[in-house]
Amino acid sequence: MDLVQDVFHSLKERGDDPVCIEPHEDGGRTTWSANELLARIYELSALFSRHGIGAKSRVALLLDNSADFIATFMALAAVGAVAAPVKVDSGSSELEKIISNLQPHALVAEDRALARIEQFRDGRLLFHRKDRAIHVSGTLSQSDETAGEIPDDVVSINYTYRGYGYPLGAMIPGGQYVLGADVFQQGMAGTQCRRMLVFLPMTHIFTLIGCVFVPLLYGMTTVLSPSVHPRRVFQLVEEYKIDFITSVPEVLSLLARFKPAHVDTSTLDIVATGGSTLTAEAYTEIRNALRVELLHGYGLTEFTPVSRNIRHSARPGTVGVVGRELSVKLEAADSSQEGEILIQSPTMFRGYYRNPLETREAWTDGWFRTGDIGRFDDDHLVFVREKKRTCKVNGIMVDLAEVERAIEAHPGVHHAVTALVDGSLQADIALHAGFEPAQTTSEIRNALKDSISSHKIPKSINQTFRQ
Repeated sequence: MDLVQDVFHSLKERGDDPVCIEPHEDGGRTTWSANELLARIYELSALFSRHGIGAKSRVALLLDNSADFIATFMALAAVGAVAAPVKVDSGSSELEKIISNLQPHALVAEDRALARIEQFRDGRLLFHRKDRAIHVSGTLSQSDETAGEIPDDVVSINYTYRGYGYPLGAMIPGGQYVLGADVFQQGMAGTQCRRMLVFLPMTHIFTLIGCVFVPLLYGMTTVLSPSVHPRRVFQLVEEYKIDFITSVPEVLSLLARFKPAHVDTSTLDIVATGGSTLTAEAYTEIRNALRVELLHGYGLTEFTPVSRNIRHSARPGTVGVVGRELSVKLEAADSSQEGEILIQSPTMFRGYYRNPLETREAWTDGWFRTGDIGRFDDDHLVFVREKKRTCKVNGIMVDLAEVERAIEAHPGVHHAVTALVDGSLQADIALHAGFEPAQTTSEIRNALKDSISSHKIPKSINQTFRQ
């Protein structure tokens, strides 16, 4: 499985077929044919090579969803570099920890991200994207003592959390993208979709596999929605005759509740979902409201997808059957038949970059410990809960220890405990003497807005006692 070779072959076969459409807010659009996207990949590959980016160069990508995101990721893979997708809107504390771990040779960033990354630019190349033009500044450092830690087949380092309180960079081989896209596609049982609407961030591996490489490798056209607002989403579904959507359950529930009565969604055929829990009740609500085949699956940054429901045999309340070339077992299953989900695959991630201890703790006798509890319903896997100190908010991983550390950075906070309560993040804090609860809580919220992503900020912060 060769990611670059397979994508290039697919694009060459498609020729002038449109592969990516970028609708504009003013009603216009930019359409990329397969030939045009391939030419952009070649152009960016040459640019990177001229500036010394090559085998095992680490490059942080702070790009919005766009055809250029796809072209940049593929161009880096083509020259043997390692891409590290990072959310443009990452908090300052998150970004600092990622950059400190990654020590990138170069940054590829949107114009709007320049102020955020200013402190990380010294000694690094910067590829600054503005209106599709790429501006280059800085120099490439030739010193690199850690490149040998990256296996030859790794194409990206994708950051995730396992309850340690800081991000871990999972080293993903190219074969994982190819196999993941194949397993994803098998869930559609041979159905040939034409146009996929994409609004999840491409920095997440679920989106990379389900919304980037499935369309690239299986002949679909990607339509990039600039918004997740239901009115805009359904407008694009109708205008572009969308027949396939991939999203997280929380967004799908929102779409189901606010679907306009007059919109024509008759072309919409399949919705694939994952990233967080989908109850049997929510499954029925979404499927009935959108009138689609709803396929729920399960995966992790370290391996996606682990399982997925198959079209025409989906089972509500489950995350489907295990994908091919993957072994799954449950450890220490009790009388309820629940246990930690352990997995094996030849294209599993190759460890956490520069975190050997965390890598060792994630494995037992060749099995990867997901940190999730599950059970089997015949051949269908059921996700029960997370064992590690993480949770999902709007389908995005939240490390509870990271949030607690961010709160405890305030001088008035002695201790903080966070938990997911009724679907919302809640923090209980203990204050030092002399600090007023209302004022301190307001200060904490303002500080969190800069240090961590907005979805990680607790909905409620409650003082439980005073130290």
